[in-house]
Amino acid sequence: VDRVWPYPNAPKADFGENLRWARALRRERFDCLINTTGSDRSSLLSWATRARLRIGRRPADGGPPGWRWLFTRVVESPYYLEPMYLQKWRCLRQAGFGAGAAAGGDAPEFHVTIDPALRRDAGIGADDEGRYIHISPFTTADARELPRLREPPWKVYAGTLDVTGLAALIETCALNLSGDTGSLHLAMMTQAPAAAWFRAHKGQNEWIPLAPQYRVLIVEGGAPDSLHGIATDALLAAAAELLHGYPRRNSPSRCGAHAAGASSVKL
Repeated sequence: VDRVWPYPNAPKADFGENLRWARALRRERFDCLINTTGSDRSSLLSWATRARLRIGRRPADGGPPGWRWLFTRVVESPYYLEPMYLQKWRCLRQAGFGAGAAAGGDAPEFHVTIDPALRRDAGIGADDEGRYIHISPFTTADARELPRLREPPWKVYAGTLDVTGLAALIETCALNLSGDTGSLHLAMMTQAPAAAWFRAHKGQNEWIPLAPQYRVLIVEGGAPDSLHGIATDALLAAAAELLHGYPRRNSPSRCGAHAAGASSVKL
């Protein structure tokens, strides 16, 4: 990867900013563009690049009139039925890419190397690895969050970790606890055991990892002030099962850690 272009999503870019993006992308004179999202905005920006080969994923609703002509080639994969990473992997395979799977493999593989120095910078020593629970209680909506913690955690990272630092923290935790949010995806990427709580919604299957070291509790959720209905006993049972069934580097013995959504409990 030579460059990452972070596109503003919340709040969404206005017309002027999208126009600036279109001009900047056009100046790069890309030969090939692959869009596995298929949203209206991203599709228009894809067309604006004028890349000779523009591969786009057909949206769930088929897209607005004229959508097909924004791309030179279309790939398709059903929405809502399986995790998003599998959907996008299938799109890349349709486009002719091996897409990160071993020869003949039937699922993508994630090969990541994270510098242990990032954990040292966060105050996690080598002896702490595998002996703390990471908690990300916050999401982008109150309706997906449990009520606040009552006990102070071992360490708190109030917006002081970037994505790589958070991934390093999650990589060696005994267990990751979170709502329907990004830290669950990082747990899957680093293969850390995780228990999560979800408010039921149409696309929930797109964000639930498929592996034996994950447990997700799903409820209707009630009022939007927070996520209601997650039974404490059920969450504790899921956590205990993972802690005993998927031990990390050391046996857990303390509990604690957070990042503007992240906290740790030492075991």
